[in-house]
Amino acid sequence: MLIENYHYLIAFLGFAFLGVALLPAYLKNSYLTLPIVYIGLGFLLSYIWKNFPAIDPVKKNLLIEKITEITVILSLMGAGIKISQSLKWKIWRPTIRLLLVAMPLFIGLIAILSNVYLGFSLGAAILLGAVLAPTDPVLAGDVQVSSPKSKKKDNKVRFVLTSEAGLNDGLAFPFVYLAGFIVMEGFSSKLLFDWFTYEFLYKIIIGIIVGLVCGKLIGFLLFNTKTKFDYQDGFVAIAITFLTYGLSEIVHGYGFIAVFVAAYFFRKSEANHEYHKQLHDFTEQIEKLLVCILLILFGILLQQGLLNYLTFSAAVIGVVIILILRPLISFLSLWKSGLNNKEKWTISILGIKGIGSFYYLAFALHNFTFESLDTRMIWSLVGFVILISVILHGIAAPIMMAKHDDFIKFRNKKTASKETVSFKSKNQKHY
Repeated sequence: MLIENYHYLIAFLGFAFLGVALLPAYLKNSYLTLPIVYIGLGFLLSYIWKNFPAIDPVKKNLLIEKITEITVILSLMGAGIKISQSLKWKIWRPTIRLLLVAMPLFIGLIAILSNVYLGFSLGAAILLGAVLAPTDPVLAGDVQVSSPKSKKKDNKVRFVLTSEAGLNDGLAFPFVYLAGFIVMEGFSSKLLFDWFTYEFLYKIIIGIIVGLVCGKLIGFLLFNTKTKFDYQDGFVAIAITFLTYGLSEIVHGYGFIAVFVAAYFFRKSEANHEYHKQLHDFTEQIEKLLVCILLILFGILLQQGLLNYLTFSAAVIGVVIILILRPLISFLSLWKSGLNNKEKWTISILGIKGIGSFYYLAFALHNFTFESLDTRMIWSLVGFVILISVILHGIAAPIMMAKHDDFIKFRNKKTASKETVSFKSKNQKHY
């Protein structure tokens, strides 16, 4: 059917891609966001186009897996290259707390809720937690630090949200594997030990090492040699992304972690070079086009019955995950992290869910065999949670971040004013 309507499809994609460039300006002062519009567009497309092919996410998860995979790794490249902060414990402490305290607790509580109230098997329950635990680097552009060479001043909240989204994508993988192994082999102490030593420790460490080596080596080749390069080729960002990801996966490391780490250390090779902005902008443009396609696909899936297996109990748990679990667990994990309560709540509330969750779910169902009913219910619940997140966070994020940025500006002005008064007072006394 798609081949028969090929030219209509091309025209539609052209219209959709044009909207990626134009709509943000028109939506600037409204509560609508680009993701909301494109999900709605996909819903209408499938509704109007009566003979549009049915897409079964359970049966065709490989297609969804590969599109989302590429989108996520490009987003991780863009996120990593934005960060210029040094590797000091004081700076990264809140991020580490969210990764090592909040994330495992979040996965565990979701697993318990889905096991007790939804009747999921242990493996399916852990899978749901692993899929929904990461915050999304793809749809979280409004809350992240600004692009390299930007005139905007970043703050702690934006840094924590960016670094968390960049790293927790890779850290979800061990738990996805754990869920799959439990379903295939059953739970045992031996399975847990083998999983922890290989899937958790080994693959994370290898991912970090590959990312560090690739980032530093490519940074050296581009910035620290006498050879003159033409710093106009934005596609180098794609090359770094694919090369790092591929190498890491070949040696059985986590490619998501490797890409983010490579982007970070590549930026650190020459932190203030203008080329970083060129690479970031090129990556972001490609990412936007892929996100456009995925959001339309999400809308199509919604119209075709993605939420058909969503029960009332599952819907309640979905709301609890977004409105209670993420904010509360994250806030408590940030205790004594050096952040004030306003910063903690902003970070905790803006745990945006999105494209990454679709990837993990498609990956898990392609590589492991779960019960059919469980997979249908998980797809419905994950789709529901992402839909809520797109709407609520899409509306709330710009407002909350604007207020927080204004608060930071006010506090900085107040501090500067006090310092000026103190300086004048000291000079007058001295005189």
